[in-house]
Amino acid sequence: MGLVDEEEEKRVLEVANKAQQAFWEEVATLYPEIDSGDFSPGNTIMFDEQCIYAVREWVRGNKKE
Repeated sequence: MGLVDEEEEKRVLEVANKAQQAFWEEVATLYPEIDSGDFSPGNTIMFDEQCIYAVREWVRGNKKE
């Protein structure tokens, strides 16, 4: 996992969740002709994991010790 602090991990999960919401809102805005939000369960899990990983890596690479 890389982040040992439980509070920091909660924060990472919250940030990843909010970022995903913003991402899908923008996708929906830019594709107004699509009226469904379907995404397969497998792809949802993969997307969730990759978003969390990206936030962790961003924090790890940019947080001052």
